[in-house]
Amino acid sequence: MAAPMQDCILLMGDSLTQRTDSPGNLQQRMNEAYQRKLDILNRGYGGFNSEWFVPLLPKILARKEDADKVPVIRLVTIWLGTNDSVIGRDQSQSTSRLVSNLEIILDALTSPESPYAVASTPVSIILMTPGPCVVSDMPKENQKYRTAEKHREYRDAVIEVGEKYKALEEENNARLGDRYGWKIATADVWQELMSAAAGDNEQELSSLFIDGVHLSTKGYTVVWDLLARIIKTEFKGRGLDWEDFDDLPRRVPPFTDIDFSNPPSVVDLMALPKIRQ
Repeated sequence: MAAPMQDCILLMGDSLTQRTDSPGNLQQRMNEAYQRKLDILNRGYGGFNSEWFVPLLPKILARKEDADKVPVIRLVTIWLGTNDSVIGRDQSQSTSRLVSNLEIILDALTSPESPYAVASTPVSIILMTPGPCVVSDMPKENQKYRTAEKHREYRDAVIEVGEKYKALEEENNARLGDRYGWKIATADVWQELMSAAAGDNEQELSSLFIDGVHLSTKGYTVVWDLLARIIKTEFKGRGLDWEDFDDLPRRVPPFTDIDFSNPPSVVDLMALPKIRQ
């Protein structure tokens, strides 16, 4: 088992998180941005809905008694709901069930009663909505399972969850202060992709997907730009800005900073963000 030398980012979701076949996908962007700063843990599971994801939480999250054995989670992305929104398949879940499952996940990450180590840290959370879809671009046999209206309905449900937990965050951090409390932001992927497609321009919207549901490189670029804005504004000063070395230094220094006559000195130069000091 590797030692917890470096903090990490946890990506939770379905195939939109798991997939690495589109260049510029979410994991690739994260890996490039946080190289030598934070480790990226991909816990995206293709085909999964929120109902199937919840039972995995005890396998994904370390318990409080094991906190010293695992890396600290600095950022979590939660991108579920796209499969919950399908019609007439085993994955189908009501919006109320999606809301309930997202609340279970968020409580696991934030509640003082949570058994998981992450709940005792100033974790930052990005709750991501399902995006739109282009039914005409899907394989014929799959077109009956999705509608643009359903995708928007489940997007709206995720936004409501985000609003609820934003209020809880503000209440919690009024006591603790932003430096010590958890923080949440909602990334409205649906709206961002629709805006990039100039509203409902189907040709433009199609270019953001490879099959009407899964994102192309262009689509992932839109999503990454949205996440980057959140990290650099709403999460400013929380040790997540990969371009600001004062906010998030390299964990292991560049070789040019090492005392070449004393190689073990590299350990003395290992850095942590201010929020961890």
